[in-house]
Amino acid sequence: MYQKEMENAKEMLPQILKLLGDKSKFEILCLLKTQGKCNLEIAEKLQLTPATASHHMSMLLSNQMVTVEKKDGKVYYQLNQTTLREIVKCFVDIFLIF
Repeated sequence: MYQKEMENAKEMLPQILKLLGDKSKFEILCLLKTQGKCNLEIAEKLQLTPATASHHMSMLLSNQMVTVEKKDGKVYYQLNQTTLREIVKCFVDIFLIF
């Protein structure tokens, strides 16, 4: 079973690294560290157009890096802590020896 998990990690990690290699997506995740934000807040804070911010959020959402919560008629994006922990575990499993 460990071997299968390792294979999955090796397949997933390059895609995640490519996603995080995009400066805007990386900055969005950093921005969401403390609290959820709606698309317009993200766009304004990072000086992106709402359409560009929406595109980045779609990519992050499809890769399960963020979750969505609807509140007061707005969509708020939040970091997906579970996915981030899995990514860190992949790094540990692949690169560190214990």
